Amino acid sequence: MTLVHQLDSLKSNTHLSLDINFRKHNLQELQKAITDNEDKIFEALYADLRKNKFESYATEIAFIKSEINIALKNLNSWSKPKKVSTPLAFMPGSSYIKPTPKGLVLIIAPWNYPFLLALAPLVGAIAAGNSVVLKPSELSFNSSLIIKEIFDKYLDKNCFSVMLGDAYVAIELLTYPFDHIFYTGSSKIGQEVMFAAAKHLSSVTLELGGKSPAIIHESADLFMATKRLMWGKFLNAGQTCVAPDYVLLPKNLKGDFIKLCKNHLQAMFGLNPQISESYGRIINKKHFLRLKNYLYQGHIEHGGKTNEEDLYIEPSILSGIKADASIVSEEIFGPILPIFEYEDSNQINSFVNKNPYPLALYIFSQNKAFINNIINQNPSGSVCINDCVSQIAIEGLPFGGIRYSGMGNYHGYYSFSAFSHFKSIHQRANILDNPLKYPPFSTNKLKAVRWVL
Repeated sequence: MTLVHQLDSLKSNTHLSLDINFRKHNLQELQKAITDNEDKIFEALYADLRKNKFESYATEIAFIKSEINIALKNLNSWSKPKKVSTPLAFMPGSSYIKPTPKGLVLIIAPWNYPFLLALAPLVGAIAAGNSVVLKPSELSFNSSLIIKEIFDKYLDKNCFSVMLGDAYVAIELLTYPFDHIFYTGSSKIGQEVMFAAAKHLSSVTLELGGKSPAIIHESADLFMATKRLMWGKFLNAGQTCVAPDYVLLPKNLKGDFIKLCKNHLQAMFGLNPQISESYGRIINKKHFLRLKNYLYQGHIEHGGKTNEEDLYIEPSILSGIKADASIVSEEIFGPILPIFEYEDSNQINSFVNKNPYPLALYIFSQNKAFINNIINQNPSGSVCINDCVSQIAIEGLPFGGIRYSGMGNYHGYYSFSAFSHFKSIHQRANILDNPLKYPPFSTNKLKAVRWVL
């Protein structure tokens, strides 16, 4: 069977997922699959990214289970038609909004959180009643194999399918007229996805990245700020889309900042992070070499050690970076943290806006006026104040970017919304009919319609 025939078959079965019980059953099966295959998931994440079990559970498994629980708990209420008031001119009648599935959707997932970023949007797609084609990343090969096993063994094959393969498989998939495309990855590929979707007028959700700044004010609790920054930056060896990409801090705080960072990193990963069981690895040689090149673009304040065979890059802090260095404009996506100094807070907004619309904006300050100014002057997908990365784990907060960092959002109800079309429905009774709308029109009718409308 050709790829087009496979996709046509899935599309022809979209009616099956209209049933709420069908959706719930597949969500429950997905929950069971995660539990049954927990050890396999741990092994795959370790093989792909050297992830510790704790990190794998906290940042992938637990999050997916939470998303499923939220969907199962709320699916009945999310799916109910929502009444809206009907104006007098259209009475007697009723008006309501009915959430309906978009149809056959494509999810293209990345490699950095291979289970979370594949299965979390899947939860929303199933809850909304869609058929799904999932294309996991070929770079996280071991994780992709487990995801395919889960689909084949636990989910309904008439409606849910995994397509393994390299970028050429994704390119071929994008030629098909999907009803919605959900892509997580780089801004560059996001543009290509959007271009392909435009040919079929497919709607898109783009979860991208960008250069997320961490801005430190002189009023910040520097000990806590550095501790939380070191955790958020070097989680998953820095390969996190919402990781702080760089730090802006007052010039007079630089010395204390670096000293505290070193102390926190030693406490987290020891004197030699390469032998720490809590520190991961770079996904492949290509990304390793890209990241290693950044280390030559500034003065190494901490770290800098690498091992190509082990795909290891030590948690590193850089300063003294020239304005035209590529690390200033390119998303780092790895365990390297550049720091830049400012003398006047007025310099902050112009620096941040050189790379506009970050996915996340981090502010460490106790000064409300400073915080509000940064938020108001710098559009971003999300903001986190005096913490790092935690905003993505708050139930009720949508996750998504703006312009270069993405389009649309998800998590919880917002995942259901991302994969739903909210159909407007008006039902009119036949017992009365407003004569004003029918020709012939007259001055008296104009006066009447002014009053009615």
